[in-house]
Amino acid sequence: MSKIIPRLEPTPAVVNKLAKLKTNPKKAYKMLHLGKTIGKLDDNPTFLPWLQYINLYRNKWGDHTFPDDALLGLLKDTRPEDEVVALLQWMKHVPGMKTRAESMQLYLFEYLSSSSTHKLMNEAWLQSRENPKNVFRVLNRAERVENRGIIQWFRYTELYRAEVKASYSEAQALRFLEDAKASMNGAQIGTLLQAIKEVPDLKNTAERMQSLLFRKFIRVYHTDPRDMASLFMLPWNSWGTILVMNKSDPAYKAWEAYTLQYAASWGGPTLKMQVGQFFAKENPEAALNAVLAFKASS
Repeated sequence: MSKIIPRLEPTPAVVNKLAKLKTNPKKAYKMLHLGKTIGKLDDNPTFLPWLQYINLYRNKWGDHTFPDDALLGLLKDTRPEDEVVALLQWMKHVPGMKTRAESMQLYLFEYLSSSSTHKLMNEAWLQSRENPKNVFRVLNRAERVENRGIIQWFRYTELYRAEVKASYSEAQALRFLEDAKASMNGAQIGTLLQAIKEVPDLKNTAERMQSLLFRKFIRVYHTDPRDMASLFMLPWNSWGTILVMNKSDPAYKAWEAYTLQYAASWGGPTLKMQVGQFFAKENPEAALNAVLAFKASS
């Protein structure tokens, strides 16, 4: 993909001609033979004026006359998938197209893509050295079904970190996630990370980030597992509810991980082993009492 966007004339001749004819952008696309272009669309001298014409057409006749999904559908129907994915990233640098391009990236991610498309999207972002916070802005608008958006973001962040090395650490990624999810408390962030731990290729990363998060609550805020349970149960239930939760629930599993880390931090491997045995016997109350008793005696 070309990285340099040439400066557009205010009204290129092709735009004037299309405007006079009141041509629908889809029809104009065919008239300009853009779907049959040999090579890349961003190298075609009429493609940028066509994009400019779309903005003029929508401004005059309304967005509904050629919505973003219609533009994306037209590109997908006429161009290879890898080119479409790269084009959307390239279009973010076209004057007046950034918001629309990000909207189409979201639409492509949610409704028209497969795992191979997701991989292509990450590759396009990485080639542009897109900061993870910008990728998050797109993916955070995705439906929350199975955390697909956040999983994609984690995978991109891993690629980005491998590329830029020490300049973007897991601690930075965690701080960004906490800021971006400001409506969630620390326990809820921990629960989200617990869900990500179930994704095989992200398990280790999510585990380390969760440990970093919990370390802050243990060492800085001095939050014991009972108080942390209250945070896990907000906004509807009391802390004791966590003791009778389904053991496969991400909130319960995150609280179990917190309790074990708390035990290791304050009582070392011996206390952690004791607490772990109670959890293995599905006796979370005994696990909690063991930690609280140690805390009271220390």
